[in-house]
Amino acid sequence: MDSSGTFMADEMPVWKPPEFHLGAQPHTMSTFHPPEHSDTDAFTNFFRNAKWSPDGNCILATLENRSVQLVTSPNGVISSDTSHTFTQAAPIVDAIWYPGACLTFPATFCIVISVRDCPVKLIDAADGRLRASYRIVDHRERHVAPQCLAFDPSATRLYCGFQDAIEVFDFNSPGKEGLRLQTSPSKKSKEGMKGIVSSISFSPDEASGLYAASSLNGCISICSGTHDAEIVDMLGGVKGPITQVQFHPARSHILYAAARRQDIIQSWDLRHTAVPVEEFHRSGRGTNQKIKFDIDYGGKWLASGDESGNVSFFDVSSSGAPDCVKSYRAHEDTIGSISFHPSRPLLLSASGGRHFDSPQSSSDESDTSSDGSQYPRTRTKRMPTFRESTLKVWSFEANGFTDTHDPRSS
Repeated sequence: MDSSGTFMADEMPVWKPPEFHLGAQPHTMSTFHPPEHSDTDAFTNFFRNAKWSPDGNCILATLENRSVQLVTSPNGVISSDTSHTFTQAAPIVDAIWYPGACLTFPATFCIVISVRDCPVKLIDAADGRLRASYRIVDHRERHVAPQCLAFDPSATRLYCGFQDAIEVFDFNSPGKEGLRLQTSPSKKSKEGMKGIVSSISFSPDEASGLYAASSLNGCISICSGTHDAEIVDMLGGVKGPITQVQFHPARSHILYAAARRQDIIQSWDLRHTAVPVEEFHRSGRGTNQKIKFDIDYGGKWLASGDESGNVSFFDVSSSGAPDCVKSYRAHEDTIGSISFHPSRPLLLSASGGRHFDSPQSSSDESDTSSDGSQYPRTRTKRMPTFRESTLKVWSFEANGFTDTHDPRSS
């Protein structure tokens, strides 16, 4: 560094990925419960998904009660004092951060959400204000809520996957009609990728112009973003309806995928796509819920929750035996999502799921007896509930931290 405080060319700081120390039990930095806005929220509202912002200062969470929650967490500690809830008119299908979102730059601090029967919304993450919308309309002139959302590497195009198609919007021109890319030539055709497009992931090698798209029909296709979604390859050996695909951040030829009601996460080498090269085992066969995995920014660890509340780590820095390196009990319910912090050895987990354990009786209908009198007919209705609904931040730093909990957790 010279006298003016400027780094010299040979002294420029080098980014290093966070180092996760898996030898010891991780420390729980924070435990956060969803807010209760009604009497039923205490029994039916739970976290469905949660992810860190690109700058690592905030958390975006979607909940069962048609709301998104933004929690400011610059030091990894979360509490109800720093959270904001934005309720929507219908259930939320998907929600993602704008790739350049930064808490200190209000212009970039926004999220994109897909709400059933509504246009895709660009929401200000600070106050919930609607900034823009992107309309997808079907042949009956009804709004279509995409099943998945994804930005291209340049963050200028928004990809929205739905039934047999992907709608591509110019992100900087809201209100304009999107470009519809059909994943199958026609409904009767057996070619292409059929079904609801459930996940989209772009290759970290931006020059390749490739991205992966999956469907709930159990298909994964590799598409060229430079040739109007031309399908260049289809992966073989796919098991189950795919709910998530993700490229390895440092090895752009490796793709991972998770499926509903499956105990494995599969991986493929795009140079040989006939069969998967590895399978990572986790518990997930007993639930229809999406169980998302994540890969840390350095490309060394793949982490996933399961239906039993356990978090498992797998070493994916090189090809080899996909054995579980570490597993620990994190929650008392299904872990719907896992998210690595972009710059610190922290892990975010979200738990919750529907369970029909407590039937309730109701007498909304009545029967008529032989003498003409009516009497109520009792029927049993099974009401969904959850066993646990929490966000937890886990520290894998060498020194660790003391526990900091939301007051409602005690």
